[in-house]
Amino acid sequence: MDKSDQPKRSKFGIQPIARRSTVMAEAEIDLLSDELETAIVSRGAVLCMNLPEGWLWGKRKSRDESQFSFLEFHPDGKPTVMLWFFYRGQKLNDTAAHSFRNLLAQLPHLLTPQEISAVSAVVREKGKPEFFELISARTEQLNGKMVLQLQGRYKAGQEGAYSLYIDSDGTGSTVQELHFQAHKDEYRHYINEARKSFSSIIWRPTNASPTSKPLT
Repeated sequence: MDKSDQPKRSKFGIQPIARRSTVMAEAEIDLLSDELETAIVSRGAVLCMNLPEGWLWGKRKSRDESQFSFLEFHPDGKPTVMLWFFYRGQKLNDTAAHSFRNLLAQLPHLLTPQEISAVSAVVREKGKPEFFELISARTEQLNGKMVLQLQGRYKAGQEGAYSLYIDSDGTGSTVQELHFQAHKDEYRHYINEARKSFSSIIWRPTNASPTSKPLT
């Protein structure tokens, strides 16, 4: 097994760091992660995020910095209950980027069918009723950053999904995704842990480029 695929345990032995300064250095993030057995994640637009207690590092897939990346976590013994970061490996075209940026520039609100259609390039299969039963689509302020939040269920497999779509660089073209997904029965059991983890996020300033943790 490749070393990067070996699970690592997450342990909460200290107070969550969600209220720490947003100017926390990358080196400090790495140091804290080492001390806490990788309980803190720093990835792309996410300067730091606490993992749920007892969750493990799972699969990691990436190519070079211009390609897709996938970084996943799950509870011990529950590999199909997944929280993951995803980058699709390519920017949106100008029209799609403008629609996404314009949506996030508005006050938090529930999306209309027309707005969902306008950001179809962002949400992809979740905007297709034949594949995904959309329960909620809204924009929200998450710790000072406007994000697009979707909730619903895949019709094949009956897996619940809670997703965040993030404008990583302020242009609307570079979309970072955070997802929680599980079968509907386990979804109900773990969704609060996933939401608590998302609510701990501290964002990287838009004009600050990550040095040791690229988006991909």
